[in-house]
Amino acid sequence: MYNAPDNENIYHVRSVGSYENSDGSAPPHSPKFWGYFNSSTDKFIEVDLQAHLHTYWQRRFGQSTTIPEKHNLRTDIIIGKHMFFNGTVYDSLEHKCTTQKICHFVKLSIPVDKYAKRSTMSKANWKVYFGEVLLFVAHKFNDDMEEMLCLVRLVNASLNKNTGCPYGSQSIGDDRYRKLYVVDCDNIDSHTGIIKMGKDHGIDSNKCYYIYPEMVANSDIDLGKLSQI
Repeated sequence: MYNAPDNENIYHVRSVGSYENSDGSAPPHSPKFWGYFNSSTDKFIEVDLQAHLHTYWQRRFGQSTTIPEKHNLRTDIIIGKHMFFNGTVYDSLEHKCTTQKICHFVKLSIPVDKYAKRSTMSKANWKVYFGEVLLFVAHKFNDDMEEMLCLVRLVNASLNKNTGCPYGSQSIGDDRYRKLYVVDCDNIDSHTGIIKMGKDHGIDSNKCYYIYPEMVANSDIDLGKLSQI
């Protein structure tokens, strides 16, 4: 994802302490980045991170604020290798721990009303999504506003009507039926595990259940579609 000549040593960067929202607006227990370092959006070659951040700020402000053109947004960013939030450590795919555990596949709550704010939205405006965290990034809209964000690759999940369990592709990293999206870090609800379904209820045996903490059998979660965001 990175431009190797400019970032060849980033995978060995270590930092002491943690990074959190620097504009003073972060409430207690807000997301914190571990193993953070300074970088720039122009050091990415596989993903147009600047464009995804521009789209995020457009959604954030809607029609209430004039958003600069993409090339006029600030390019300086903070990248976190890991995030600590609500007592849980999350990995990003770009800086995944050397373990067999999947620590970057997550359950998220995302608003489908693109101009609404979390504090004012009704429950019907929020949908459940699943996806991979590719990158944790802090970005400043201006000197007075910074957000702790993550670039995620959302999957096209479905709900097994017989069990109430969400399911989807078993192949994490497959770009088919997926969408890149920038969201606030606090949109992440929990880690998600993947369990192969087998041949049950007539569903493709290559699919897997998505299992998450506090999951209830036969629950009717409100799954969102990629076309809604």
